[in-house]
Amino acid sequence: MRYTTREIKDEIIEDLRALKRSGVNVASATADGKNAVKSALTKVCPGATFQRCLVHIQRYAETYITQKPKTLAGIELKEIISTLNRIDSQIAKRTFIGKIDDWRRRHNDFLKERTTKEDGSGWWYTHRNLRRVIYHIEHAMPDMFRYLED
Repeated sequence: MRYTTREIKDEIIEDLRALKRSGVNVASATADGKNAVKSALTKVCPGATFQRCLVHIQRYAETYITQKPKTLAGIELKEIISTLNRIDSQIAKRTFIGKIDDWRRRHNDFLKERTTKEDGSGWWYTHRNLRRVIYHIEHAMPDMFRYLED
C-alpha cells in the first residue's frame, strides 16, 4: 500500500506493474487531466483505455464560470456544462459536442476581446476565465466519452 500526496508518474508505473504481477488486467483507468496517469497507463498497459473524469472537468468549468455568470456567453456555457454528467449515449455525446462547437463559433470574437492597461503598456484577454474553460474542455474531449464505448 502506498500513500502519496500527488500523482507521480514513476510511482504510478510501479503500482501498475505490481497490479499486473498480481494477475490484475487493467482494462481502463479514469483520472483527472494531469498527464501522469495517462502516461503511466500507456507505458505499462498500452491496450488500456484512458477516461477523463467528467466530475473534474465539470468542477473546473464551474469554478471559472462561477455560480452566477454575468455574460451571455458564461450563462450559455454553464448550461451546456451542466449536462456533461448526464451524457449516456452517442446521440447525447454528439449533441453536447455540437453545442460546444456552436457556442465556440458564436462567441469566438467575444473570447478574443482584450483589455488594455490605461498606459497602453500591456493587455490581457478580457474573458480569460471563459477562455480557460473552453480550452480545458476542448483539450479533454478526446478522452471524455470513452465510457460510452465500454
